[in-house]
Parts: sequence; C-alpha cells; structure tokens
Amino acid sequence: MVEGLALGYILDRCAPDMVVICEPTGLRLGIGHKGRCGLVLTTQGVAAHSSRPEAGVNAVYRMLDAVSRVRAIPLPHDELLGRGVNELVEIVSSPYPGTSMVPEGCTTRFDRRLVRGETRDSVLEELHDALRGLDGLSVAYHRAELTTYTGRTFIVEDFHPAWAMGEDIEIVRRAQRGLTTGGLDASLYLAPYCTNGATSAGERGLPTIIYGAGDITRAHGVDEHLEEEALVRCFHGYVALLDGLLRGST
Repeated sequence: MVEGLALGYILDRCAPDMVVICEPTGLRLGIGHKGRCGLVLTTQGVAAHSSRPEAGVNAVYRMLDAVSRVRAIPLPHDELLGRGVNELVEIVSSPYPGTSMVPEGCTTRFDRRLVRGETRDSVLEELHDALRGLDGLSVAYHRAELTTYTGRTFIVEDFHPAWAMGEDIEIVRRAQRGLTTGGLDASLYLAPYCTNGATSAGERGLPTIIYGAGDITRAHGVDEHLEEEALVRCFHGYVALLDGLLRGST
C-alpha cells in the first residue's frame, strides 16, 4: 500500500484546481485525515546454538527493550484529528525459522498515524530520543515497494502527512451546497485513517475533499463489501458534488 503514488503522477500532468478523493467516508464529506508512516526498527545480535545462549546475543531480547520504549512515547494530540497512533504490526526474527538458534537479527514495523505538524524529521527525532543508549539498533522509514501491471517497480519512503481544511474553505462550501441541494447528507468528517489525499492536500496543498461509499472498518478484510443501496446513493452524491463544485464561488 502506497498512498498517493499514482495520484502524484496524475497531478504532475493535469495541475487541477481541486481534488475529490473517492475513498470510503460513509457518504460524509471528508475534509481531512490523519497521516501515516511505516517505521522499521532493526536489532543486531550474535547467533549461537540455543543450548548455549550465553555464547550469543539474542536480537529479539534487544528488540523487546526497544518496543517497550517506543510504546511509552507520548503521542501528540490535534484539536481536529485527535491523538496520534503508534501500533506494532510486524515482528520477524532472523534466521527464520529459528530452530535451535539464538536469533542474530530482529525487525519490527510500526504503523504510525500522524497528526498535523508532524514531519519526517520530527518523527525520527522522537524515536532516536526514546531509544538512545540501546546497543545494536537502527531506525528507518519503511521502504514501500509497488510493482505495476506494466512491470515497473517503485520503491518509496513510507511517509504520508496529515492534513485538514476549515469549514470556510471555498471547496468545502461548494461541496456542502451541492450535497444539500441534492437532498443528501452534507455533514463534515475528519478521517482517522489515511488516503491519497496525503499527496494532494498533505504534500501539495491542493484543496481536497474525500467522499465515498463504504465503511473503513471493513477495509482490507476478507469480507470487505459494499451495499448496492450505498453505491446508488454514492452516485447521486457525486452528481451533487459536481454540481456544487463546478457552479463557481458562492
């Protein structure tokens, strides 16, 4: 998953005045969301036979100390987006499988949900401060890899900033007017997840809204689905949005 990678190339070519992200909002008008980044911690130990662990250094034990410190980092709070999130999503020892071996390496990945004001530098600085003094440890952003249907492969730094727009922004007023005129829900929504809007709004500052059918709690699951009635309402929502957005300023 690489938020906004393809969108960035589209924006380079067409230079739009505004962007509508069609990711799920439960048919509410999204005007911002938390950012996301992947953080990778790697510990290095010394391999040994597990019958004589004193001959080695267990990289997993080193990682346990690091994970405890990372989990204790106070997370920032945003008045609109709420509190940041830092969740361990992956841990792998090396060698794997590790039958009868003290692991010489261990890698963990944290999924960090960002709020406004957090930057590539500030997030890494926060980690380095928390982990200072631990031996055999390195920290970096996850390098996300995506191969397209053409065979072209992209490897990018997994960092996607948070963003939010005020209710008085022109694109928001137009979108609300269009939905209201169409007899649809025009309530505003700030998403706790990340979308391609991290590129259009978070990185490039383009006026952006999010609007789509579906429930984010079902995303990426084996039973992810969309009700037919919601799809029909979403169609009418896009018609109403286009009407509101293209009629000019209020």
